[in-house]
Amino acid sequence: MAHSLLCEFSQRGEDAAKFFNALRLLGKPAVLLEYEGEGHVPSEWSVPNAADLAERAVKFLDEHVKQSK
Repeated sequence: MAHSLLCEFSQRGEDAAKFFNALRLLGKPAVLLEYEGEGHVPSEWSVPNAADLAERAVKFLDEHVKQSK
């Protein structure tokens, strides 16, 4: 089974929304996050927003990609 992860950091949110909607129409797991006022590089973001993104990405990967032991 294929899995999808979408992290969009660009200023062109409409492109991210189109990609997100396409994944959802295909029945793929996808999450679209928008952080108001943040630029392209998460390492330059505010600490709370960068931490939230990292936590959500790890959780998504754990749920959709992590191999069973």
